[in-house]
Amino acid sequence: MLFRSESCDAVDQDCDGSVDEGVPDDSYEMTGNTPYTLTGTSATGWFSSTDTAGEDWYTFTVAVSSTAKSTKNVHISYSGPSGHVVTVEENDGTKTTSTTVTSASPMSTIVVKGGTSVFTILVAADRSLSDSDLCLTPYTLKIY
Repeated sequence: MLFRSESCDAVDQDCDGSVDEGVPDDSYEMTGNTPYTLTGTSATGWFSSTDTAGEDWYTFTVAVSSTAKSTKNVHISYSGPSGHVVTVEENDGTKTTSTTVTSASPMSTIVVKGGTSVFTILVAADRSLSDSDLCLTPYTLKIY
């Protein structure tokens, strides 16, 4: 008998009566001290029971002309399971600010003034959700 491994799709591939158990997660975990670098403007991810940390880490950098009046609005939008918490930390070299974004209040706007700001984003899972719940509702994080 050939057993199939589960995938994150709310289907019981291995025919054991459970769905999405033991599905590998999305691999956006912090490796050492290096978060996954957000090279585009969005990421979609999920967690599973194999993800012991229950969190994903991203980083992105915004550079703005250093003239005094130059600013850029950075919009961070999140949708996904309501129990997840998204923490955005900005470090512009002089100060660090922290913002929390949830599905209930899905968007945050951060004004970046002249210079370079490095943002680190932590998406932490609601540990009460099952693998099936998490696979049915992956999260999407958008930066624009």
